[in-house]
Amino acid sequence: MDDRPVPQGYDLRLSFEESIFGGKREIEVSCYETCSNCDGTGAKSAKGIKKCTNCGGKGGEKKTQKTPFGMMSQVSTCSKCGGFGMIITESCRKCDGSGRVQAKRKMEVTVPPGVNDGDTMQIRGEGNFDKRRLAAWH
Repeated sequence: MDDRPVPQGYDLRLSFEESIFGGKREIEVSCYETCSNCDGTGAKSAKGIKKCTNCGGKGGEKKTQKTPFGMMSQVSTCSKCGGFGMIITESCRKCDGSGRVQAKRKMEVTVPPGVNDGDTMQIRGEGNFDKRRLAAWH
């Protein structure tokens, strides 16, 4: 499973000197992390997760219809499980079935010299961790 974080934004106000010379700043961000009770599944236990009967665990529904050009098939996200392929029957109490909890995280940011107003930078390995959504994406 891919444990990369989902990108998140943060506006950092700099002094004139910091924008010219750069520097280090410690920031505290509000973010989502994987629930430690259910390990991101959203279920109270393994028994609380069932395969979706609507899509057979595939996460998508195939609809076929006859058109003047022949049979056309279209696959869309399952309306019952939202594309996860699983249905949670017993939700985790800590995260209410979402698989993630809100947390605050402190991190040190290195601002390079010569940044301009509106510049963006990426900090690798930081952001919102969401195992359940990433599992559905990959």
